[in-house]
Amino acid sequence: MRRALTATVMCAAIVLAGCSAEEEGQAGPASSASDTASSTAAAPSGNSTDSSSSTADSGNTTDAGGTTTISALPVPLSVTVPEGWSSVDPAQLGVENAAWAGLQDASRAEAFATNILVEGLVVDGSTTLTALADQQFRSVGGTNVKLSKREEGGSGRAKSLTQVIRSTQTVNGRQLDIAVIQVLFGFRDVDGSGRTAVDLATFSTTADKMSTLGPDFQQFIASVRPQLG
Repeated sequence: MRRALTATVMCAAIVLAGCSAEEEGQAGPASSASDTASSTAAAPSGNSTDSSSSTADSGNTTDAGGTTTISALPVPLSVTVPEGWSSVDPAQLGVENAAWAGLQDASRAEAFATNILVEGLVVDGSTTLTALADQQFRSVGGTNVKLSKREEGGSGRAKSLTQVIRSTQTVNGRQLDIAVIQVLFGFRDVDGSGRTAVDLATFSTTADKMSTLGPDFQQFIASVRPQLG
C-alpha cells in the first residue's frame, strides 16, 4: 500500500507539470476560493456532509532537514516547503479547518498573496474524487468561473485528481484574475473501515503569476510523502 501511495503522488506531480505547462502564457480568468475583501483567498471548501475535517495546523513539525510533517490529516503527509515560502496559521487566510497553510513571501504585500492550503476529509467509500472535485468547483465564487483542466491518476486504493480552475475575483475592491490548482489524493480503506481518506492541496495565485510560481507548487507536490503507521 505504501508503494502505491507514493506512486500516486508521483503521478499527480507529473500531471501537475503538464497543467503548469499548458497554463503558462494564458492571461484569462482564473480561480479562487471565493469573493473576498482580503489580500489572500481561501481555497474552496470540500467538506461534505459525510466528511470530517482536520483542525488547523495541529501538531505539525519541521525537522532539521526542512521536511514538514502535516499531522492533522486523515493520511499525514511530509512535504518540503519551497524556498521563498513560509508556513502560516491558516486563520490568516480566513480558513478554520485547514491542516497547513503557506504564503509566498514576496507576494505578501501585493493585492493577492499567493498561497497553498492543505486540508483533509474522510468520505464514504462510494464517493469519488470526481464528485469531490465537482463540489470544489461549485464552491468557487466570483465571475467567469472556468474549469480549464482536470486529470486523474493512480489506480486501485490510491488515486489522485488534479484540476485547474480560473475565475475573476473582487479583492479589496479590485477585479483580479485568479488561478487555482488543486490536487486531491484519495486513499481508500487505509484503516479497514471501507471509507476513503482524502488529502487536498490547493494553490492560489493571480493569473499573471501562474508561470513563475506554479513550478513552486509542482515542487511542493513532488515532495509529498504519505506517512502510514
